[in-house]
Amino acid sequence: MDGLEKQSVICCPNCKNSFSDQSLPYELQLTIAEDLWMNHCEEMFRKGGRPRKLENLPSYIHTPRIKAYYEKLEKRIEARKERT
Repeated sequence: MDGLEKQSVICCPNCKNSFSDQSLPYELQLTIAEDLWMNHCEEMFRKGGRPRKLENLPSYIHTPRIKAYYEKLEKRIEARKERT
């Protein structure tokens, strides 16, 4: 499973919102968590905040999909800084 650690509860390290349904297979929980995590980051970004840097996230969320999302997000954050 790509070296990912299995965790019983997938949650945001900042606000502790849970992003998992433990009745589902872990791989599906992780996919759902990725979607919810990206939505969570988008909401934070829209409100003017800055989501945690990728290297500061829990290891279970370091997936190729999240890494690609964070690369694009970092560019958007830099573009927003340049405009202000």
